[in-house]
Amino acid sequence: MKFLSLVDRSGILECELFGDAYQRFAAESTRHPVLEISGLVTPTEPGTGVSLMAKTVSAARTRHG
Repeated sequence: MKFLSLVDRSGILECELFGDAYQRFAAESTRHPVLEISGLVTPTEPGTGVSLMAKTVSAARTRHG
């Protein structure tokens, strides 16, 4: 298990990597301090939060200009 804090312009989302996600993405999160994550966000029951099912995790692309 690994804990991460995801930050964007709307705030901070605390997340955990479990099982398969940990095996797939833990090394990437160790190599790169800033990551780009894409996946599916769904509301949790009873609608008090969200769940992020990560599809890809990679080093963040740098922006120029």
